Amino acid sequence: MNSNFTGLLLFVDSSDLDRSVEFMAYATSLEKTNIAYYHIENLGVHQAIEFGLNLIRNSYKYVVISGDDDFHLPKGLYDSASFLDREIEYFAVCGPAIISRFRIDNTKAKILSSSNYWTKRAILDTDPFNRFNTIVRDYYNLEFSLKHVGKYSEIVKEVNSIFLDSSFKASTTSEYCSSVAIALEGKIAWIDSPFLIRGEHLLRPNSFSGNANLDLNLQGELHKRNLLIGAFIQKRYSDSIPDFSISEYCTILDAKDESQLCLKKSEIEKIRILNFFLRVKRRSISIYLRLRYRRYFRWFA
Repeated sequence: MNSNFTGLLLFVDSSDLDRSVEFMAYATSLEKTNIAYYHIENLGVHQAIEFGLNLIRNSYKYVVISGDDDFHLPKGLYDSASFLDREIEYFAVCGPAIISRFRIDNTKAKILSSSNYWTKRAILDTDPFNRFNTIVRDYYNLEFSLKHVGKYSEIVKEVNSIFLDSSFKASTTSEYCSSVAIALEGKIAWIDSPFLIRGEHLLRPNSFSGNANLDLNLQGELHKRNLLIGAFIQKRYSDSIPDFSISEYCTILDAKDESQLCLKKSEIEKIRILNFFLRVKRRSISIYLRLRYRRYFRWFA
């Protein structure tokens, strides 16, 4: 309401309680007609995404996916859509994003701290295999990018057909596979328009950064995940990627996982020594971002 977003805002709620009547009564009281709400119980995260995409794929060109504590910023969305209208060889666009810790008090959110969610980046290589290498080497969640509805709908449908577990824990794998597929689908652009504010929370999927003590037993589990990702890539892209090899893709995925899980003792000790200085740096960045994004924080804080 406060951001004056004019596109469709579609809620697909798979929680136990059906609040659709209460929710739509509130939306109506705000005189908002661009909001739709569906309560579909017992769907997993990506099953809910697939349901929503099926509703809009024939009516809209572009889509972004948000969680219940994420805020896309309209200017970034409009600028991204204009870019995709002009540059047809690109599949998706993203822009500056931050991640913040909130404390909710009734209907207001207090901002406790903020940091950069991702750094400035684009994936511009014309070779799909090189784009795959880029997203695996320096992962970020491309499901939050603005992207073409049709192809993304196909991606999510095929991801759900490969990864049958619909639990929240399993959504980590589905998100990762979707992001890899978005990079394989086409080039990813970057625009310098405020794009996204994410809410930080425990067990945030694929948030490996700084996690020096991850259980090494995860390696076997991750290898099984990577085999499924390889099967997905073969199913969708074997015709468009020359000399496709599941083993080659899985080797790259496994190598990245191993580098994240197996930090040397010396590296762990270095992290401890630098911890104080990192806290000071993070605090400084948080203050800067709070000032820079203050107009957006006013929308919900």
